[in-house]
Amino acid sequence: MPKPLPAGFDDLVRFTDKWILPTEAARHSTRLNSTFEELTDLYNTMLPRMDALIIHLDNYKLGEMPEKESNLMDLAFSFMEVTTAVELFKRSGIRGFDPTRLKVWM
Repeated sequence: MPKPLPAGFDDLVRFTDKWILPTEAARHSTRLNSTFEELTDLYNTMLPRMDALIIHLDNYKLGEMPEKESNLMDLAFSFMEVTTAVELFKRSGIRGFDPTRLKVWM
């Protein structure tokens, strides 16, 4: 079942099951285990929405966000996680070393 998002962000609901994740380690693992097509789909859909997303979340304090806004922020964090892979590496991993060697601790 999709996780709820604030009104006005219905176009992003299809990403909620996979990409609303509570930790950096979970987002990193999901990026590594996703296809490049999945990464570019998230990237291309989220990029033009980021200004509206930031403006919306700017109305809330960290640690005091309602569930829908917290979900939206976690989705934005996932967007940031895939950005490097899409913009720089053109694939889900990092050239030159095994990306599973990178351990993210939270």
